[in-house]
Amino acid sequence: QDEYIGADKGFQGLTRLHPCVTPIKKVPGQHLSLRDQTFNHEFSAHRCVVENVFAALKKWKACSETFKWTDGDLKRALVGTCGSRSDF
Repeated sequence: QDEYIGADKGFQGLTRLHPCVTPIKKVPGQHLSLRDQTFNHEFSAHRCVVENVFAALKKWKACSETFKWTDGDLKRALVGTCGSRSDF
């Protein structure tokens, strides 16, 4: 079973560490299809839920400590924290 990380456009390089799903970018001078716009809208709604969870954790200072990540640590943390299944 494949696992993907949902990320915003700023994390496009993350695909070197783990398979990712990112919003569909518009090609310069062209418009996104209705299907691509719908995907981006639904994907954005799912990302908002994750961002709200991170905001709540920060309020409790659960994520306030600094930690130096290695590639393996980062991959395990991302999959463990954000590895929930979605209908994408």
